[in-house]
Amino acid sequence: MSLNKIHIIGRVGKDPESINTKSGDVMTKFSVAVSDKYNGEERTQWFNCKAFKYSATYILNNVQKGTQVYIEGSMQSNKYEDKTYWDLITSKVLVLDNRKAQDDSSKGY
Repeated sequence: MSLNKIHIIGRVGKDPESINTKSGDVMTKFSVAVSDKYNGEERTQWFNCKAFKYSATYILNNVQKGTQVYIEGSMQSNKYEDKTYWDLITSKVLVLDNRKAQDDSSKGY
């Protein structure tokens, strides 16, 4: 048995970017900063996130830089030029705090 599941709450670092895949589907890329305190010092970890199809469209329409989001998904590694990069592939996205549209804060996909 194995499990690849991650849950994060953080703020989006820049406006999400839309990309069309080879199959014609929509993919959205965005980064999320998660901050915590360790030994009295604040530290921030960045997660590169990808969303596909309906989640991608939801993110493009409801998320921008500074939006606080809850992300549920799995980690996926990719190798490029002898380096390993990790992406969080989203399965669930909730907008917790949207500074631009406060009335949409309870919606999610």
